[in-house]
Amino acid sequence: MNYHHEMLRYLPAQATAAGFIPVILLAFNKLAMRQTVHKQRDHREKVIALNGFMGNMDELPDVSQHHATCLQDAVRQRGLLLMQLASLSAR
Repeated sequence: MNYHHEMLRYLPAQATAAGFIPVILLAFNKLAMRQTVHKQRDHREKVIALNGFMGNMDELPDVSQHHATCLQDAVRQRGLLLMQLASLSAR
């Protein structure tokens, strides 16, 4: 068999495989967008919960070292979540 016959023999399989590449890329991009939307929703829910927690902590009359440490941790965690949420929105 010469080169041209060999090439024609595999051409349909290569064309079929090449046709799947855009479909696979589209599916991958849609999946990535869905994951981003779910992560954004989760981060928003966590930020809302932390804001509620910090609001409740401010209403407590007892201001002790544990209270201050817990409040600092909540503020730090909220800052991290807001940065992650901003980076997801930028994508």
